[in-house]
Amino acid sequence: MDKTYNLGDFHVTPTVFKDLSVKKRSTDDHPIVFGPTFIHTNSSTKAYSAFLHDVADNLTDKQLQLLTIGTDEELAFKTAIKRCLPGSTHVLCTRHLKQNANRHMEDIVGFPLNDRQEILDLMFSSNGLVQKTDVDTHQQRLNQLRAVIDDKDSTVCEKTFRSYFDTRLYPMLKEHVIDPVNEGKIKSTWTNNNSESANHILKSATKWKLAELPKFVKLLHQLVTSEQEERCRSLRNMGNYRLSERYLHHLVDFDYWGRMTEEQRDKKTKRFLTDCGKDHPNMYSIDGRRTATRTPSAGRKPNQIRRKRAERSRTPSKTLSAKRKL
Repeated sequence: MDKTYNLGDFHVTPTVFKDLSVKKRSTDDHPIVFGPTFIHTNSSTKAYSAFLHDVADNLTDKQLQLLTIGTDEELAFKTAIKRCLPGSTHVLCTRHLKQNANRHMEDIVGFPLNDRQEILDLMFSSNGLVQKTDVDTHQQRLNQLRAVIDDKDSTVCEKTFRSYFDTRLYPMLKEHVIDPVNEGKIKSTWTNNNSESANHILKSATKWKLAELPKFVKLLHQLVTSEQEERCRSLRNMGNYRLSERYLHHLVDFDYWGRMTEEQRDKKTKRFLTDCGKDHPNMYSIDGRRTATRTPSAGRKPNQIRRKRAERSRTPSKTLSAKRKL
């Protein structure tokens, strides 16, 4: 989530996500698509809470637990997410955190460029504090960083960076970057560039001019509709996307698609768009040319009820064998 400005007499906060049902043919990556978009005139916690409550109402408890949502440091975002999306993982953009830390060191504390860069490298470089590692290595990096900060603080007169780091920056890094990284929820250098790309698309759609609200809503609807139509072309193996492996059971031969009625096409498309990626009884090759049936009982003995890894091989007793012979 990232709020954008200068689209009209209103703010726009689009959400974006990776559509796991398709992949780009050019890069084999999942495309970034628009999710729920919030159009608002104020950016209070109450306003964001109303929006996120609507989002939460359309998710199951399991989906909420699996949800990872990223933002910048805006307080209204953080408060509303904690209030409305309990159980989800909230991560912060490391680029914004790095910029804000650099700004504080330059404007408030007065560190020179070389000192600021040294401290930022200890936090955000490939061997920095935010990288995934074990507890002991993380503590060693934290101690080293604090020692360097104390050394740099000794060269300035009034305000120091150590107090800002201990009371504000490190707690945010720990909760919203380091812990999610160690849990495998995000990469160590996650940024909200995808949201800002969505903002760029919206401004390009308005030709970088202020738009009236009705006109903007119409433009947004056209963007989302064309985006969805392009993804649906993958059903007949056409367009810029192809179906992901888990969704290959939706693939329809192009000739057969042409013989389907409009009602059949709509039904097929709706089934694809509402598929949450549950396991399908068939397995498909990556190119979609071969199909194999997944048999749950494969590998079991006849009449075996227990799961395979819990079942012991048993030798029939002599008494039971004698009864069978009779």
